[in-house]
Amino acid sequence: KELLEKSPSHNRIRMEGDSVLLENNCLVATFSVKTGKMSSLLHKATGREVIQNGLSGNEFVIFDDVNLFWDAWDTA
Repeated sequence: KELLEKSPSHNRIRMEGDSVLLENNCLVATFSVKTGKMSSLLHKATGREVIQNGLSGNEFVIFDDVNLFWDAWDTA
């Protein structure tokens, strides 16, 4: 089902099964409705898929900054 009519800038949002697709002139991004994870990012001109099968493209990971030699925030 088309959620947003095609505009002059060719931006579109549509549902396909359990996924939401965001599309412009260059890219198609696919997100899971259930998890919110990006499962696909396709470059339209080359057909290149950026996200490896089975992985997601919008997971944020936080790491501890363990000071072994130089502290990343040491500005003195």
